[in-house]
Amino acid sequence: MNILLDSNVLIAALIKPGIVRETVIGHPGEWLVPEAIFEEIWEHREVWNRNRLPDSGLHAILGALSDGFVNIVSDRVYRPKEKEARRLVTDADDWPLAALALSVENDGIWTFNKRHLDRVKKHSIRLLNTSDVVRMYRNGHQ
Repeated sequence: MNILLDSNVLIAALIKPGIVRETVIGHPGEWLVPEAIFEEIWEHREVWNRNRLPDSGLHAILGALSDGFVNIVSDRVYRPKEKEARRLVTDADDWPLAALALSVENDGIWTFNKRHLDRVKKHSIRLLNTSDVVRMYRNGHQ
């Protein structure tokens, strides 16, 4: 499977034990993220880093996640779809994710904030919540 991860899902996998982390870690290599996602996560770390982990610890966690569990897609792959993607999102930080969805075969975007990406559904791109993803794996779509 190729499921695209929104930054909010990736952050949840980083900071909170639970079904999101278990699912991401339990299926390494099946997740796609635009390379711009790590810049977005880093820029907003003061918002989500409630435990105040030092930057060095955050770098190590992000590095481990990017090395072993997610596939980082170069902006060269999705940059040609930037203009179209920007029209499909309400949060400017989400255009790389939308552009990636338009650029590669995928099974959907796993996000906690569907309203920012709602217009991508017009391009037959599925927006998935955690229950959808868990159900996909339970039904044998591995």
